[in-house]
Amino acid sequence: MLAAIVEANNDATLEELRTLLHRQTGVLIGRSTVDRMLQKLNLLPRAEIG
Repeated sequence: MLAAIVEANNDATLEELRTLLHRQTGVLIGRSTVDRMLQKLNLLPRAEIG
C-alpha cells in the first residue's frame, strides 16, 4: 500500500506520506516508521525541508 501511495505522490514529504497512509488505512504511524518502510522497499521520498 505504501508503495502505491509513493508512486501516486512521488513529491510528498514523509509527513505527507504518513497522512495519506493514515487516511487510507486508519493506522497512524510515525515519520521514522514511514522512513524505515521506504528504505525496506528501496523507495526514496522527496528530501525533507528544514
